[in-house]
Amino acid sequence: MAGELGYIGLQIAMDLSLLTTMRRGDVCSLRLDEHVTESGIDKGVDKSINQRGEERATYLRWSYNQHPGLRQVINRARQLSLQNYRCPFAVSYQPKKRQPRAKQDEHWCRLMPARLSNQFKEVRDAAGVRQDLPSSARPTFHEVRALASHLLKKSGHSSEEIAEICAHTDAEITEKFYLGGHEREYKEVGISIDPKLLMRK
Repeated sequence: MAGELGYIGLQIAMDLSLLTTMRRGDVCSLRLDEHVTESGIDKGVDKSINQRGEERATYLRWSYNQHPGLRQVINRARQLSLQNYRCPFAVSYQPKKRQPRAKQDEHWCRLMPARLSNQFKEVRDAAGVRQDLPSSARPTFHEVRALASHLLKKSGHSSEEIAEICAHTDAEITEKFYLGGHEREYKEVGISIDPKLLMRK
């Protein structure tokens, strides 16, 4: 649906988040000229940098050898960058009007986090996802990250490993907010009413 609406940058953002568990802000700040190397992606987690400082922050590396799907996503991002006036950011789009940016390190085709969220909502609603819920309760872009964590768990990785790449302080946060809710775990009920009692008047 994102492709049908012309939101190629959103597609790339969703793929990046799914393959790396990057947050919306990290995906939007990912630079082709700074974080992408010949062998993969090297990126500091923005939230970790803001909370712990640059020296104690979490820095992650995704190599193409270990994450082969990433190379294809980055190649698509590079192609989109060329269409969007060589925007150095991995996720970009062409706004209808050129907006002046306050910072010089930003590009007018950069897909900012708020715009990314709006595009995601538009695509989600056009696809008919969770129309039974009020708009404010429907899934957001963050659900892509939660899905990535869930798929990592199903792939046999521990909560501690997933918490580490999500830059969570402990695995409990990962379990509670990212791994819960995808598949319900049912506890077998081992007690039952004697059928003879149900046959009585």
